[in-house]
Amino acid sequence: MHHAREPASMMMNLYIILYLINGFVKNNTIIQELIYSTDIYFIPILNVDGYVKNNKIFEASGDLEKCMQRKNLNRGLRTVYCRQDIDYGVDLNRNYGFKFNYDQEGASNHPCDEDYRGTSAFSEPETKAIQDFIESDIGKKIRIAFNYHSYGNILIMPFNFDVANSNELALNYTQQYHVYNDFIEEGHFPDHFRYGNGKQTIE
Repeated sequence: MHHAREPASMMMNLYIILYLINGFVKNNTIIQELIYSTDIYFIPILNVDGYVKNNKIFEASGDLEKCMQRKNLNRGLRTVYCRQDIDYGVDLNRNYGFKFNYDQEGASNHPCDEDYRGTSAFSEPETKAIQDFIESDIGKKIRIAFNYHSYGNILIMPFNFDVANSNELALNYTQQYHVYNDFIEEGHFPDHFRYGNGKQTIE
């Protein structure tokens, strides 16, 4: 969970873990074969402090509509004045290194914006931890990753820095492209489900 106000994305990870455990102990041969043949890593929550803040808001108010903290709680950004307390922090989903600060589409350089990317790639301890994991001996073996959110009925596929490069996944990462497509074909997705890159699905 990168965005604290999307706890369903964390729960999706937990449900998948429970599904795999339940299937394994009940001798589901497909799940057992998957677990025996594949290393699977789950990181259910990344934005811990933002999630805790929303929990405290809900405990105090009982109002889910007030639990709108999206970014982390980077206190170093308090040198800039923002209108609301939830405007402080960094959007962890925009803090990764690939094409960081490529343009102002989908990510902002202004600290008060909800999609503020941070001062530099991996400037936040949360994303730096992901970087360290990916660059470890274990992480280097990872072939595909899914990043769950709870915004809309969409599957956003790489790459998203430029709509002109929407075919890069199919052209240069054929194996991963087929995994994403198998996921789409075999998944039971809601009606009006959309998939593609960011510009094709969100805009």
